[in-house]
Amino acid sequence: AVSRTIPPELHEQRVQRLAPFFQKVQQALKRLGQRLSENPRIVLLSPGSKSAWYFEDVYLARYMGYSLVEGADLAVRDDRIFLKTLAGLVPIDVIVSRG
Repeated sequence: AVSRTIPPELHEQRVQRLAPFFQKVQQALKRLGQRLSENPRIVLLSPGSKSAWYFEDVYLARYMGYSLVEGADLAVRDDRIFLKTLAGLVPIDVIVSRG
């Protein structure tokens, strides 16, 4: 929608779409996590709802299909990091932190 409303001069700048970038990031994180698990669990770590970047964290986590977690959502057992869930602890293979 935006590309139809911008001036023609901007079209000449060869602006690239963001989706291919995020797809490459997802692939790289998945490959990294596959060192530990065939289907790695990847989470995005956020400082919480009081952060100035919280909206971006929520959007990015949803867009990439990752769980958004805060430090209190995590637990360490036997040198491994786990996500606390109602069903119990779930191992995490990759933590993405923007900070």
